[in-house]
Amino acid sequence: MNIVRRTRSVEPCREAGWVPFDCHVDVTLDETAVTQLREGFSRWRPASSCLFLSRLAKPFFKFEAADCLVKGILGDDHFLLAVDGAIVDTVDDIIACICSS
Repeated sequence: MNIVRRTRSVEPCREAGWVPFDCHVDVTLDETAVTQLREGFSRWRPASSCLFLSRLAKPFFKFEAADCLVKGILGDDHFLLAVDGAIVDTVDDIIACICSS
């Protein structure tokens, strides 16, 4: 899975000081892609919370650490990456780790 475009998200982050990005990928998010994202996220930061609600009409996933979160919906071609403003300069490194196989 590769990021084809990253833009600042219009979705507000309620957490003060967090910076959200929409990360558009070259695949449709399915269970395999979510597993890859979860494994990559865990390599970057041990997740304090992993949630995957596969039985919803629009299955939803979210992985959280103290300074970063990834969330999205199966079937979409993008996910949200939000990071604490203090580490925003490491976004490229985070994405490289999260999206690596």
